[in-house]
Amino acid sequence: MSRTTIDTDPDGEQPPPEDDRAFFGQPRGLLTLSGLEVWERFSFLGMQAILVLYFAAAVSDGGLGMASGTAASVAAAYGTLVYLVSVAGGWLADRILGSYRAVLWGGILIACGHYAMAVPTAAMTWVGLGLISAGTGLLKPNVATMVGKLYRTDDDRRDAGFALYYMAINIGAFAGPLITGWLADHQGYHWGFSAAALGMTLGLIQYVAGRRHLAGRKHSAEFALAPAAMRRAVRLMIAGAVVVAAAATVLALTGWLTMDRFVDVLTVISVIAPVVYFWVMFTSPRVTAEERGRLRPYVVLFLASVVFNFILFQAYSTMILLASTNARTTILGFDFPASWYASALGAFEVALAPVVATVWARMGHRQPHASNKIAFGVILGGLSFLLMVLPTSGHADDTYRMAAWWIVGSYLLLGLGDVLLETSGMSATSKLAPKAFSSQTMSLWFLSLALANGIQAQTVKLYDDVSKPVYFGVNGAVAVVVGLVVIAMAPWLRRTMHPVRWYETRHEDLRIPLPDGTLLYARVWRPLTDEPVPALLEYLPYRLTDWTAPRDWQRHPWYAGHGYASVRVDVRGHGNSEGLPGDEYDPVELADGVAVVNWLAEQPWCTGKVGMFGISWGGFNSLQIAALAPEPLKAVVTVCSTDDRYDNDVHYMGGSVLAVDMHAWAATMLAFVCRPPDPRYVGEEWRAMWLKRLEAVEPFLHTWLSHQTRDAYWRHGSVCEDYGAIRAAVLAVGGWHDPYRDTVLRLAHHLPQDRVRGIIGPWSHQYPDRGLPPGPAIGFLQETLRWWDHHLKDADNDVMAEPLLRSWISDSHLPATVYEELPGRWVTDPAWPSPNVTPVTYAFQGAPVVVDSPQQTGLDAGRFFPFGNDADLPPDQREEDAHSACFDFPVPEDGGPVEILGRPSVSLALRSAAPTGQVIARLCDIAPDGSSTLVTRGVLNFSARYGRDRAVEAQIGETESFDFELNGIGHAFAPGHRVRLAVSSTYWPWIWPQPDAAGFTLDPAGSSLTLPVRAATRDHVTWEEPEQSEPLGVVFPRTLEEPRPERMVVRDVAKGEWTLAVDPKYGGTRVYPDGLEFTEDAVETYTIDETGPLSARTNSEWTIRLHRPELGWDVTVDTRSEITCDADAFFTVNEVVCKEGGEVVFHRTWEKTIPRTAG
Repeated sequence: MSRTTIDTDPDGEQPPPEDDRAFFGQPRGLLTLSGLEVWERFSFLGMQAILVLYFAAAVSDGGLGMASGTAASVAAAYGTLVYLVSVAGGWLADRILGSYRAVLWGGILIACGHYAMAVPTAAMTWVGLGLISAGTGLLKPNVATMVGKLYRTDDDRRDAGFALYYMAINIGAFAGPLITGWLADHQGYHWGFSAAALGMTLGLIQYVAGRRHLAGRKHSAEFALAPAAMRRAVRLMIAGAVVVAAAATVLALTGWLTMDRFVDVLTVISVIAPVVYFWVMFTSPRVTAEERGRLRPYVVLFLASVVFNFILFQAYSTMILLASTNARTTILGFDFPASWYASALGAFEVALAPVVATVWARMGHRQPHASNKIAFGVILGGLSFLLMVLPTSGHADDTYRMAAWWIVGSYLLLGLGDVLLETSGMSATSKLAPKAFSSQTMSLWFLSLALANGIQAQTVKLYDDVSKPVYFGVNGAVAVVVGLVVIAMAPWLRRTMHPVRWYETRHEDLRIPLPDGTLLYARVWRPLTDEPVPALLEYLPYRLTDWTAPRDWQRHPWYAGHGYASVRVDVRGHGNSEGLPGDEYDPVELADGVAVVNWLAEQPWCTGKVGMFGISWGGFNSLQIAALAPEPLKAVVTVCSTDDRYDNDVHYMGGSVLAVDMHAWAATMLAFVCRPPDPRYVGEEWRAMWLKRLEAVEPFLHTWLSHQTRDAYWRHGSVCEDYGAIRAAVLAVGGWHDPYRDTVLRLAHHLPQDRVRGIIGPWSHQYPDRGLPPGPAIGFLQETLRWWDHHLKDADNDVMAEPLLRSWISDSHLPATVYEELPGRWVTDPAWPSPNVTPVTYAFQGAPVVVDSPQQTGLDAGRFFPFGNDADLPPDQREEDAHSACFDFPVPEDGGPVEILGRPSVSLALRSAAPTGQVIARLCDIAPDGSSTLVTRGVLNFSARYGRDRAVEAQIGETESFDFELNGIGHAFAPGHRVRLAVSSTYWPWIWPQPDAAGFTLDPAGSSLTLPVRAATRDHVTWEEPEQSEPLGVVFPRTLEEPRPERMVVRDVAKGEWTLAVDPKYGGTRVYPDGLEFTEDAVETYTIDETGPLSARTNSEWTIRLHRPELGWDVTVDTRSEITCDADAFFTVNEVVCKEGGEVVFHRTWEKTIPRTAG
């Protein structure tokens, strides 16, 4: 169906397009956010550089007259308050304000705070600090979040973007103390505070001006509370603030709440808060045992971060005080304020950050582990203090002045330590935090900063009471010792900090010998280790050197990096493998697969344990080879695959011919089988191999259409024939928008619970980590890694403690042909069939109704195999419903939703007017506005009503019961909606129409719908964010041609003819890193007219070109496939034309007549 693209993101929630590279190759929004951070850090650190001096200066000099130790303690307490409030700021943005508004209001409060501090009174100073604390708490945790939203998860610009953002922070940190320090020294402290206010104001102006370039700028919170809960939360916060303010006022008036006690209270809170936070995480039922194991090393790194930041924050307190009293402030005759020393820290970080990043990039996987980077940072922080022991020692009094280079050198060590620690610490925080707390990782980080300031607030009180060599020496020595302890713990940290990747990898292409001497082409990714590792196999006919290479590159290197030999093998007769192609999943393919499993187990780099995984074809043969039970095969991950080749594949549905994919997939495979080997990988033999293959080609369609009932042909390779043959552990994964999802339910039912787990998400026919619609995506590779680790490495993780089935239940949603993400939730069930699911039967009402649907009914069915494209899913079903008999069942408005999970079923009392026919049942969700969203559907060929293995004609004129299941689904019908069952007699082009077009009569009195209603449960299912290897780097050249519509319906009114034209969008033109230019183009058409079912015809045309300019190799494959019919037979035409350099080297046409025995 042709559709007009509109702006589906008016609120700016989605990342900008990847061609937005206006700011040094980065999105323009990065300039807006970096600009804001420049001015926020300018104001914050500019003010902080003079704050301790302002506190310590005599009243006569415009200060507050505090002792040096007290001044440093109060300044540290202010920092403690800022970071404690930041924890709440992240929650407020997530639940109430949204990121954009949180940052905006935070900036406004900061600016107001600085303006308040510009007023030369002590009272306004405290008001200003309170406003700045609140504003920074709102702004700081959410700007970084908004930077992250500028990029998709697989955008390779993300790291560079954050590096630019980090540089902007340090530019502000460098410039702020220069300006505010000069003004404070020459005009007074409050002029310095005024400059900070002006800087924040400028930051706000450019933030608002550039808001259109931001993702995540919508006004609602991303995880907003329900309106009632939000109002209650706001009332509680206001009441809490009033109570705290009133109590503080009373305690201050009575003399109990002194400045020292206020500092002490903040320190106590800074200690208690992380203790409570860690206790909650360690005891939460939502945190797995494996995640608790990762929390333990994080506690060590958390404490190391506290120690380093305890030193770092004193760059703006004790170090500034030391510089003001005991350091020279003249260089080459130029006098400068002591606060300018603070700018050195920002300058060093700006200079050192790209240097360190370059070093890490060149070292690659040889770079130090994250824990060692953090340890080095802590040691450098300690050394920066130990350095100060030298110039502060051996003086008779406190009137000495050290050279400026001592302070600058200390800041150099501190800046390098900060560059090493901060990025590694944040990275470790995001990777090691439990999934249930993943959105609160910034809170963890801010708590470490609050604790560092809280400890500093107490320690700096000693600054006036002990000698400076003792103060700096003891604190520095403690930091160095802590850093050394972390290095000593590195082996344990390295071992327990997974999923942090630590293996270097390599890959090689090789040939695997089969017992008959045939060599299969393989690509192996392995970790660089002397120890043998388990092997993972993906076994496909789809050409590993080009067609699946981008997808392979996302997962095989990732597995290798986590300690597996990950192997991709081309099936015999495909890609660069030797031999001749056969039928799909034929005995030769499966026997070859067993031989490959055994060969892998025998390699010296393999432990002898093998796992298999794959999606679609690779998922099929993983199960099929598991049923052959080769001894080394211990585990399988099967995605979007089937256990029933007849009734749950691309050929038949409910005993009816699947016109849409019986034809389309057979045509696709005809083109795929004819692709040649690649001379870059097989040499001059490619032509002989190709021609030999072409002579052996037989269109799959001939075989598939010749077996119209479930016979021995279909029983082969259908593991549902004997589930007991499978000995390997099976992780079955599917999506509600994939036609194979019922396999997950059947495997969960029939395999022993100690060897199976199931996951069904909202996804289409794609891996669940790819982020293709509909989402949400999950950390699929990490989830499978747990599976492999348990079954192939005997890891004592909790993967088998997961519920038997984890499923997504979608909320009611309006019809659309694509959804970026569906609303809904994850649920868990301990068994299948589930004790949480109860069959509820809805009886039909009304008089008998004749169902004789127009032949074009079904054009709005959507794609049989949705791949995440814009036109894949069914549009509004109202037109289809108008061609059907509809039975509605309202969901009461005053109750909860009706949640279903599993396979609905129907029992229909039908009276047929012909011996052949079919019935199609669609379950739809009818919204109050009348829109109709397809939920699921099912089909039954009349001849298959007694079983798929036989064809029994209907009894003309007699009412019979036609009972069948619909495809499985997880869906919640909202209160006020209606559950609709729509019944039609045609469904083109999904179902090839039977030769008789008489329809049938449906008697509601004997008909019913049964829904698998699931009781509401409170479930906690969390996933990690998707991870993948670096992309391969395939280039997709842009063309000037307007792209074809993905699905376009054309009605010829004069002929009464309907045509659906489909562009399957498999890949288009792309250029691979090895130089291959690969082009494929396909068009499928499905035509039917009002004269009746015998007008049905399908056509598919494919063109594939493979071109290597450097080799002068240019090959083209053109194919055409067609199916027509009459009442007695199907007529198929298949044609292949293959060219080399424009010259035809192979041309063959097949014409075949296949009797209609059931289809």
